[in-house]
Amino acid sequence: QSGLRYFVVTYDIACKYSVNFKERCCNPTCNFVLIPTTEGDMFIVFCVNKFHQESHDDNCGAKNSLNYTKFVGRTCGEGVETIWAKLNWLRSSTREMNPGMRI
Repeated sequence: QSGLRYFVVTYDIACKYSVNFKERCCNPTCNFVLIPTTEGDMFIVFCVNKFHQESHDDNCGAKNSLNYTKFVGRTCGEGVETIWAKLNWLRSSTREMNPGMRI
């Protein structure tokens, strides 16, 4: 058994973002590539960050909750945002860059 089997995406609107994800992102015109493992395709799991969970209805909340998702441990899904305050000094130097080059 080798390779990454599960890829968990946490996003404020993961319930909407996950719709047709493979059709939008896994095509020759996009830079996002899913690499098949020796066991088969990678599983992408979409979850709503805990901070934004309350703004979703109960059906969506339960389906996309980090609390009920395997292999994520006890996380809030907001970890990547905690470093933004420290990176604010970079915003003026990246303003002129195209979106693919921004930090």
